[in-house]
Amino acid sequence: MILNPQDPTGVAPAVASVASAQLPLVVVNSNLSDELAPKQFCYVAEDQSAVAEKLGATIAKAAIKKFGDKPVKAVVVGGYSGETVTQVRNDGVIAGYKSVAGAPKITYLPTRYGEWLPDKALTPVRDIATANPDLDIVFNLSDVMLPGVKQGLTDAGILDKTLIGSYDGQMSVVKEMIDDPDGPVQADASNEPYKQGQTAVDMAVDAVKGKSQDAVCPGGHLWVDTFLATPADASKYYDASRSY
Repeated sequence: MILNPQDPTGVAPAVASVASAQLPLVVVNSNLSDELAPKQFCYVAEDQSAVAEKLGATIAKAAIKKFGDKPVKAVVVGGYSGETVTQVRNDGVIAGYKSVAGAPKITYLPTRYGEWLPDKALTPVRDIATANPDLDIVFNLSDVMLPGVKQGLTDAGILDKTLIGSYDGQMSVVKEMIDDPDGPVQADASNEPYKQGQTAVDMAVDAVKGKSQDAVCPGGHLWVDTFLATPADASKYYDASRSY
């Protein structure tokens, strides 16, 4: 069984059923809770903490170029309040930004939640941007929400003044940086879903063949390699035949 859980604890009945049937469980993209994770054969994803930290650091460097030493105001746009993926990515971008010496002093507004959908992200982003016309930086934790995020900033009249770092590696966003290198989006961190899917299938096959977790998925997790694109190198990563 290969499972991509939306809720790390809400899938407990499904995980219990798979375990009682003695089927190997491979989890991909989104993780299980700490209580359920021991029941999985392998968790396949990008190292979200490390990827988000790299995104945060890249935006910090872009902020130095754009804002100098002027203090900046930022907001993180995530999926759901209390959700593990949102929290890990949120903490990562904040830590990454903080790690860059000389980055402008940053004040974070309360996190906004777009339920990983563009239409759901539009209103909260528009509201906070309208209330804070001095908003400088947006960390958008999924490219899927980006159209709504950008529309919200546009409605508030500040899109062209804002620096955006996004997460997922959608080819449409990579192409945007190629076409508009001075635009608001200055970094996009990939999570390589094709690579995750292929690796998850490989892990399932290995489990069925009787290979041990220690041999093919030591520690119960396997991180796939990802890329982080900026306007300077986006053309290196762009592939028109892919959506991610």
